[in-house]
Amino acid sequence: MNRTHISGFLIGLSVGGSIALLFAPRPGKKTRSQIAQTASDGVNCVTEYGEAVRDSAHELVDRGKEEVARQAEGVAKAIKRGTEVYQETVR
Repeated sequence: MNRTHISGFLIGLSVGGSIALLFAPRPGKKTRSQIAQTASDGVNCVTEYGEAVRDSAHELVDRGKEEVARQAEGVAKAIKRGTEVYQETVR
């Protein structure tokens, strides 16, 4: 199950819970309080999910930067070695 499915499930769960509370046989004040709590829980869940996605993105960017630096170093070494071989051949 990927993150898109999980976030969709969580949003659907929050919306479904809110709708169920609207039709529940409770006093209005208690129902509104429960809806507010459910909405708050949903916001917290989405916020935590967003933070996790942001952290994963930062990790991927950092790994990408490290890999680019590593590859650039390898290319620089290959160019240097190629230059040295060329100069030895020309002499």
